[in-house]
Parts: sequence; structure tokens; C-alpha cells
Amino acid sequence: MTTEEAIKLLKVVIFMVEEQYATEEIEEALQMAIKALQAEPKPGKWIIKHGNYCGVLIKEYFCDQCGERGGLSRMLYDPEPLPNFCSNCGADMRDDDERGE
Repeated sequence: MTTEEAIKLLKVVIFMVEEQYATEEIEEALQMAIKALQAEPKPGKWIIKHGNYCGVLIKEYFCDQCGERGGLSRMLYDPEPLPNFCSNCGADMRDDDERGE
């Protein structure tokens, strides 16, 4: 689902809520969700920390914005690309040189 599709769906839900349940708290929460989706994600970079796990050399990637680990630790030879966005804070990692793409 794209951001635009999610926003469109939330607007439909707001309309349905207004018709059925009409509570200000629910509508406010949905409006906040729309604003969060519309906000431009802040740029970020993956911070690399090398480690050793049971004799296997690994790289751990942490978001420079929130410190959250970027998914599972990766072995040094892992060709899997890193995520485009931090799953915790939403920082945009697409311009990060360490992505390996």
C-alpha cells in the first residue's frame, strides 16, 4: 500500500466514523494519522557497528535518527539491501551510501 492509498483509505474511514460513531477523539486520531503520513520523512543514514556472533563476523545497522536497529544483523557477505526507511521513526534512508544497492 502506498502512502497516498493509506491517506485515501483513512479519509474514507473518517467519513464512516462521522456517519456511525461521531466521536471527536476517533476523528482527531485519524486526522493525526493522515498528517503523519503526509509529513516529509527526515533523511537518515545507517550507522554500522561490526561485531562477532558465535564466531561469525556481522554488521549491525542502526538508524542515526532514533538509534533503532535496521532489521536483523547481517553477515559481512550478505547481499540483501537495507530497508528504504527506518521501521521505527520513518527516516528516509534511500540516499545512504551504505545501502549496498
